[in-house]
Amino acid sequence: MTIFLRPRGGLVKLAKPAEKLMRGYAAGAKGVEEAGGVLLGRLVSDSNDIVIDAATEPGPDDKRTLFSFLRSKAGHQQQVNHSWAKSGGTQIYLGGWHSHPQPDPTPSGQDVKDWLSAVKRGKYEQGSLLFAIVGFDRLRLWELARGKRRPVELPPQP
Repeated sequence: MTIFLRPRGGLVKLAKPAEKLMRGYAAGAKGVEEAGGVLLGRLVSDSNDIVIDAATEPGPDDKRTLFSFLRSKAGHQQQVNHSWAKSGGTQIYLGGWHSHPQPDPTPSGQDVKDWLSAVKRGKYEQGSLLFAIVGFDRLRLWELARGKRRPVELPPQP
C-alpha cells in the first residue's frame, strides 16, 4: 500500500490492487495509448484519511490516443453506481486517474482545466477530489478542494 500525506492532515492510502491496475496502463512503451478511469474508495470515519480501494479500467467508449485520454462518463458512472450499491454506500467516487507518456508525470494545462471542471460540476460527498497520473516510473497524486483554483500535490509518505 502506498501512502500519501494530505496538506491539512490525514493520509490517502492507495491499496495495492488499485495501484497495480493503474500502473499496468502506464503509457511507457512506444505506441501505447494513454488510459484512465475513476478512483473508488472510502472516507475513514472520525479522521481525515481516505482509502482508494479500486480504480476503473478504460472502457470501449473512452477516447484514447498517444497523448490524450477522454473518459466516457456513462461506462465509468455505471461502475461507480454499482460499487456504491454493492458496498451499502461506503465505496464512493473519489476522483480520476490517467496515464502520461512520461517517466515522472506532471499535469498538463488541459488536465488542470478538466480537474477544475470536475470539482465544480461533479456530484460527490467530500470536500475535494483526488487525481492520479501514472508515468513509466512514477505515480503522482493531487487533491483539489471545492472553491480552490490550484491542485495540491500529495507527497508520498517516506
